[in-house]
Amino acid sequence: MNKLEIYPISPTELSEILHMFGINVKHLSLLYSKISQNYLQGIIKTEAVIRVFRTIFKKKLQENLGRSKNQFVNEQTGRELLNILLGDRE
Repeated sequence: MNKLEIYPISPTELSEILHMFGINVKHLSLLYSKISQNYLQGIIKTEAVIRVFRTIFKKKLQENLGRSKNQFVNEQTGRELLNILLGDRE
């Protein structure tokens, strides 16, 4: 029997491949623990970070847009989100 080998090269491809095989992306941590290839672990970590940031981003945006339509508040939210993603240098 031939072994099917598929190697994703990006987090987006990883997500598509998992869905193609009926695996929910919420199981990334389990998948990470079963994988020994460093490059795959890196892709899984990247996908996990993207998903966490997207959740934080949506929540922050909803909170601030609900409070105010003020441009300053929205700019401040953007700075906060970038600091979360990139780290605050202060």
